[in-house]
Amino acid sequence: MKERLLILHPYLAPYRLDLYNRLAQDYELFVFLYGSEAEKATLGFNLEKLRKAANFHFMEQSKGLYWGRHLLTLQYHSIVKRFRPDIVITHELGLGTIAMTQLAHHYGFRQYVTIDDSLLMAQNYSRIRFILRKWVYRRVDGVLVVNNAVRSYLENQTSFLHTRFFCLPIIQDDHIFEQKVSAAQQRAAEYKQHYSLGDKKIILFVARMIPLKRPEMLISTFLSYQNKDAVLVMVGNGELYEPLRSRYNQHPSIIFQGALSGTNLYAWFHLANLLVLPSNQEAFGAVVNEALISGCRVLVSDCAGANMLINEENGSVFATNSQQDFNEKFAHEINIIKKDCPKKNLMIEPFDMVYQRFLTFIRP
Repeated sequence: MKERLLILHPYLAPYRLDLYNRLAQDYELFVFLYGSEAEKATLGFNLEKLRKAANFHFMEQSKGLYWGRHLLTLQYHSIVKRFRPDIVITHELGLGTIAMTQLAHHYGFRQYVTIDDSLLMAQNYSRIRFILRKWVYRRVDGVLVVNNAVRSYLENQTSFLHTRFFCLPIIQDDHIFEQKVSAAQQRAAEYKQHYSLGDKKIILFVARMIPLKRPEMLISTFLSYQNKDAVLVMVGNGELYEPLRSRYNQHPSIIFQGALSGTNLYAWFHLANLLVLPSNQEAFGAVVNEALISGCRVLVSDCAGANMLINEENGSVFATNSQQDFNEKFAHEINIIKKDCPKKNLMIEPFDMVYQRFLTFIRP
């Protein structure tokens, strides 16, 4: 008989869907989604498509009184009473997490909490926030973080609590994502012809165009490199999109695409040789995993949790606050691109292996 697993999360996210669908094969899964309509509107996800792809039972509750992003509701108790879970996984230090720590004593379920912070975020917790975290860590069966450096840091900071930590990076099922990229080959061929890409090296940026993601730093470094065999493709919307597009759209080696999803985005992963994520603040950076599965090397800042997915075989990590390091690593990555080499999955550890270790962690 399968154990019953309850997950509390603000919204359906494309980078969580594979994990939830896989869990639904091993558990009787129910997901309670409590994010507000205002929050979901800022995500840029195709929520209707995600709902159709969800192979598990879920309920969305987006109406009610919110304190920040936390839903003030008594439903947490009624859901537990009705579903009778053996395991509950809550997200961050929201009201749902606090409510479940109290209900766990009465209903006897095992509780785990997910923390999506990068190392930089973890090192800069306010005193009140850190005290609250310790209070939660003392009461749960384990904490799920997205980066090994965060796990080591929190283990050291809370060693006296004897809390169990597990690194569960935000990654997708390799086989499923590879199929999506492969299915986009026709669109990739259309891009290649339309933009006269030929054998050019393709540098890809996929993120919101906001100051934290530093798209202009990437553009400036790309232009200073002066390589006529390279093209920079900028994918994403945001407050900097129109200013940057107006300034650089006439440049023959820069392509602005706006926000893309589905086949239109996967086609660029199929074509790209290097993904660059130059953010100066990034909890994880799920796009890094997508690029690596597609056989695309990655240059990412050391502030991003996804830097743990990078080694010398699949990319480079640069110091967030060093323009010189970024320039040098960028030049290095472009210089080693070999257009005649077939692309292959560059992930260090496949989804299946991480998933099996995760199951071992949450089992009694």
